[in-house]
Amino acid sequence: MQTSTQRIFTIPALAIALLLWGGCAKSTHENGGTTGTERATLSEEECLARKGKIMGDPGDGRIHRPSYRCPNGRPPLGSIRYDETGDMIPVEGSVCCPR
Repeated sequence: MQTSTQRIFTIPALAIALLLWGGCAKSTHENGGTTGTERATLSEEECLARKGKIMGDPGDGRIHRPSYRCPNGRPPLGSIRYDETGDMIPVEGSVCCPR
């Protein structure tokens, strides 16, 4: 039988364990995409080096959804990361799709 002191320390320990376990729910596909809510980020050069094709968002934000699939039905390799080098940065964003 547990004492009240043991129960007090068991509940917070269980809550902390559940929070830590829940934060590790993402996994990465071999092709660079992810199964979680975040996906890998790639520069334009990294996308092209992986034989990917850069696809811009049509304006409705669909490429940012975890369920988004490229025109060929496959998940994106990653979101395009734009460096602030003075070039124009697309407002809607882009993803790298496998060819």
